[in-house]
Amino acid sequence: MTPAVRATVENALKQARMNLDRRVERPVKEFRMQTQVALKAAKELQTVGNLLEEATRIIVTQNGSNFLSQIDNNEIQKIVEESNSVTKQKSQNAILAADSGCIKDDTDCQSRKNFLYRTITGICNNLNSPTAANANAPLRPFLGTQNYNDQISEIRRAVSGGALPSPRLISNIMQKSTVEAIDSVKNNLIMQFGQMVAHDLVFGPSATGPNGEQLACDDCNSPSPNCAPIEVPADDEYFPKSTPTKKNCISFTRALNGQQGFGPRQPIGQTTHFLDLSIVYGSSLCEATDVRLFADGLLKTIQSTAGTLPPFDKNDTRCQSKDPFFCFKCGDLRSSFHPGLPPLHVMFVIEHNRIAREIKALKPTLNDETIYQTARRIMIAQYQHMVYNEYLPHIIGVNLYVSSKLKPLASGRTKYDPKVDAGMFGEFAAGAFRFGHSQARRDFPRINTRNSAIVEVVDIGNNGFYTDSQYKNGGPATFVAGMMHSPTMVVDTAFAFSIRNQILEIRGKPASGFDLISMNLMRGRDVGFHPYVAYRAKVGLPPVNTFDDLIPQMGQNKVNMLKKIYRDVRDIDLFAGILAENPISTAIVGPTAAFIIAEQFKATKFGDHFYYENAPEQTVRGLTDGELAETRKATLGGMICRAFPSNILKVPQNIFQT
Repeated sequence: MTPAVRATVENALKQARMNLDRRVERPVKEFRMQTQVALKAAKELQTVGNLLEEATRIIVTQNGSNFLSQIDNNEIQKIVEESNSVTKQKSQNAILAADSGCIKDDTDCQSRKNFLYRTITGICNNLNSPTAANANAPLRPFLGTQNYNDQISEIRRAVSGGALPSPRLISNIMQKSTVEAIDSVKNNLIMQFGQMVAHDLVFGPSATGPNGEQLACDDCNSPSPNCAPIEVPADDEYFPKSTPTKKNCISFTRALNGQQGFGPRQPIGQTTHFLDLSIVYGSSLCEATDVRLFADGLLKTIQSTAGTLPPFDKNDTRCQSKDPFFCFKCGDLRSSFHPGLPPLHVMFVIEHNRIAREIKALKPTLNDETIYQTARRIMIAQYQHMVYNEYLPHIIGVNLYVSSKLKPLASGRTKYDPKVDAGMFGEFAAGAFRFGHSQARRDFPRINTRNSAIVEVVDIGNNGFYTDSQYKNGGPATFVAGMMHSPTMVVDTAFAFSIRNQILEIRGKPASGFDLISMNLMRGRDVGFHPYVAYRAKVGLPPVNTFDDLIPQMGQNKVNMLKKIYRDVRDIDLFAGILAENPISTAIVGPTAAFIIAEQFKATKFGDHFYYENAPEQTVRGLTDGELAETRKATLGGMICRAFPSNILKVPQNIFQT
């Protein structure tokens, strides 16, 4: 940068610091349950991100948006540190370094020949771009740019210039316009396994206050740029209604801004962006430490009358069920979010420990670290095979699945491409891959050890961060059996009552939770999605000029529904548009969602140096030919049988069909 440009940048940073010091961020008065908790590294990124967002606004206001092209963002971190605008800032590598008392990760990529396994944080997967797709890396815009009203951070407005419809209003109209339908073929395990995959790939932490506090974002007139409260319509049937004299809003905290250069606000993914079972092993060095036993390569578990469970997390302040029904400590902070998650979490932990014990029996002299890493490598390989071989064809349809080269090979090896960025697309993370929220049932039926009698039905709406059901009536195995032998819901614009009204609701306090569908719609606006019609050209669909142009992909009824919501076809939110589409052949989602999902899993496959079908290298401990042959036999049903041998006597031949 020229001296003049640098001086402008330094002055903008100085002014931005003063502006932030005067900014009022209102913390919550009483604790609210949340899932998207920001960890230390993400909070430190936000400190820089908020500064750069404000400095960007100052520069654009004073010098115009074209001035940004003169700024070299590669120098920004150094300038930030030198200007002392933010104290004790660290480079991203330093942020990812271990805290005191946590395991160490190898962040010296050039010497990775001494560390042949995946790092916990995902760093060094791509030696040409070591921080690409690692924990806390930015989400990528699918169309190459984000859509903000001011091109910096303000949420998109309607084509007319007015505000877009309230996400709660959209949620209400979609629900009233669509009859809920049960999927006659797919079981509820496909929804729950899909959520595990989503949690493995996606964790968008929420913004926090300057001291890491939870923000109060339910004030409809909140001045905070980190809040985007969702207005409740005057005719709402569940949440406190807005009136002519007083608006009421559902709290919505924007995604944490982790931008590291001048330009638009930049959301991040707090987990690694790789398909690497971070839900089991963690994406931070302290999470990885917390779940390990540090003996014989094993992960921690506890034994209860309900069978094996993940270890307790007695310090989880979100947990609503009390002693002795503690919430659980797993590799992912959301493991106790609802009753369907702990059973699958513990199933993967049981499988890891089984493999570790077999390794120990075969090679008794191996140390804990080697056994752990070997078992972890085999576990991730099995899991990747299940995702690509068993799960994806049902989601995106066989034709796209095959043409996108997502089908695992029957023999031979795949080839890693270091030019492929495995990072998450924002439209995948906060849009297309949230189709499962329409699949979700209101409840989780449970089935006993003989796969016959229903022992209890557990409602999602009364069990957000309540884990007491995991300790009773047969424990996790009965949930897994119930998922396999109970149908899921059709992917459409209808949603279970609990999903739309009671997510994280506190028992006995109606309307204390939130509407997940409203959250999805607002999240898309929050992170800068373009309107739905902008994605159709990329997908290969015909252009749209009027609502009726959507009829071939949606049908007349869905188009009529969208006409009730939006004034202009160019206003339609991506999430609303993809759910309104009819599914393509052999898929459960429509063409736009299927294309975005396929593109992401292509990147996740070919941009992962450690993908299980790749050949071993000098710096990558891949699977041997024998290990790969065995991995290709792995099935989710087999893992379920091994995890619960005395509780589940049969699984469906096609694991995701009733």
